[in-house]
Amino acid sequence: MTANRRSDGDEFEHRLLLYLTSLTGETFLYVKKIKNGIWVCKTAKNTWILKEFPTKEKIENQIYLSQFHNCSF
Repeated sequence: MTANRRSDGDEFEHRLLLYLTSLTGETFLYVKKIKNGIWVCKTAKNTWILKEFPTKEKIENQIYLSQFHNCSF
């Protein structure tokens, strides 16, 4: 086993919960993998959907597009 091996099981989900708690200040009850790269995370007040992006450019494009969700064309 190598030290830099990525785990897709409970260890990864536990680290994800700790990271989300540190970012948001909310206590996460659980994280559940929906499919590769997509998770649903639940707190007492909120439900979060997280999506993994392969590159910084892809997420920046998604953020840009999401700014137009209330625009009518």
